[in-house]
Amino acid sequence: MTSWHLEALATAAPVPYWLDRAQAPEAAARLVGAQDADLLIIGAGFTGLWAAIQALEDDPSRDVAVLEGDRVGWGATGRNGGFCEASLTHGEANALSKSMGVGINQQTFHLFPKMREVDVLMRANAALHAIVYEAHPELAFARMNGGKPVLSKKRQPDGYAERCRLLAKHGFPCPADRLSGAARDDILDAIAVCRTALLITEGKATRLGPARLRDSRGLPMNIWF
Repeated sequence: MTSWHLEALATAAPVPYWLDRAQAPEAAARLVGAQDADLLIIGAGFTGLWAAIQALEDDPSRDVAVLEGDRVGWGATGRNGGFCEASLTHGEANALSKSMGVGINQQTFHLFPKMREVDVLMRANAALHAIVYEAHPELAFARMNGGKPVLSKKRQPDGYAERCRLLAKHGFPCPADRLSGAARDDILDAIAVCRTALLITEGKATRLGPARLRDSRGLPMNIWF
């Protein structure tokens, strides 16, 4: 967590938002002593409350009791923790990027950690600069397509079929459409950049950007296809 997040959360209290409002209802009195019930439900979150409602809808004559260790909505049901600080994941980066003109989708955002790993590795070992190349599958497909971009979306049936056809035409048929941990369009992308790797070894690949283009750390700034 960054210093920005720590500062923003410095005055936060561990209280569900819904219970930290002036309109929040008073907590019910604590149960003291024994009580009989036809059905006892432990926990007054969404699951417990809906179970109680369903039980009464099924049989209105039932005596249903719901017990909660603190108060209704105190736990995960009231905290909505998955969304209370979206900027810890994709939201902040997307907002910052939009302020400069273009947003960042979640797929791109979640690539950043892996990109940083490669960046650190490349900075630490200059010998890798001569053997590690950056490639992009859509540029690879465009080359296979006679220099024209493949406009159909790869996750749609027609886009998937068109890319399979291009790979097969250039000697790289797709052997599988399912692999553990990978979507089928990811498989096509991996095969496409394998063809780029072959072109590089044969001295036939095309470079995007001047040969001597470097970033501030001295890393090559080229994409090959």
